Amino acid sequence: GAVAVLALVLSTSSAIAKPQFVDWQSWDFYNEPDAPVGVSYVWSADYGGIKFPNKRTRVLRVRAPATSGYWRATTLNAFYDDHWEEELIPEVALEGDGSFVNLSADPLLPSSARDPDNWRQARVTIEALRDHHLVGASIPVAYDTNDLRGIFFASGGIGLAERPLRRGDEYTVWNYSPRPRPSALARSQPNYPFEILEEGRYLAVERGVTPPAFGSPDRQAWLRERFAFDRQLRPYEPLFRQAVQVAGQADNPYAAVVALEAWFRSGGGFSYDETPRVAPPGTAPLVFFLRSKEGYCQHFAGAMALM
Repeated sequence: GAVAVLALVLSTSSAIAKPQFVDWQSWDFYNEPDAPVGVSYVWSADYGGIKFPNKRTRVLRVRAPATSGYWRATTLNAFYDDHWEEELIPEVALEGDGSFVNLSADPLLPSSARDPDNWRQARVTIEALRDHHLVGASIPVAYDTNDLRGIFFASGGIGLAERPLRRGDEYTVWNYSPRPRPSALARSQPNYPFEILEEGRYLAVERGVTPPAFGSPDRQAWLRERFAFDRQLRPYEPLFRQAVQVAGQADNPYAAVVALEAWFRSGGGFSYDETPRVAPPGTAPLVFFLRSKEGYCQHFAGAMALM
């Protein structure tokens, strides 16, 4: 449980503890022998470095199939002010009875996600993680919150509680994990649903600025014009030019993703570093990362998503 949550936190947040708990930079889950304390997080990206604790404690206890390998509490889905952050979109497509809530009607989920035969169940017990988010295997499609009160849901299967969860709280979450073949992904085309193409969901590169989606004929021209006149977006022009160089010839979304992944993994000369050099004042952290070529999960995922 501790390993899974640490992996989840480091992949989705800066893991900054609130003052009344422990400073994440000097994580020590025990303030005296055998006296565990709670841990809470602020869910936003930060590029200042990470440090693992020397001691361990169990923060969640989970009973789930071995195939439930990727755990998450939220998604950082909006890029504002040089970092990715959580922008909650209230979920209105809810079905259920009593404490059971079915989220599989989300329009961004495939039809196969609506078949309960494709779901996997996990029972989660809170031990030492104090947070508002309901952690579950990706992608959560249904919850049974039992006796928990004040639970609401956001798009993407995100569940939240009005008060921080406490030790002993329990809930059940079902997830859907698609496993398409690479050959099927290679045939994918940029045919996006209304929520992405028209509403611009997940496409913002700063507040109020949403570029045309992948595959739009005027996309590169639109971006070049923005770089010329938008002072806030202009610092990201080097990142844009690098993206065009690496994946500009891709004819579908999957080809672009594969090209970028290969470049970050092996072709670009990057190294994994949990205490990388910090961007100097006035330099966008993810743009500096492309220059320094050293960083951890937030740098790699954040830069790749933005590119």
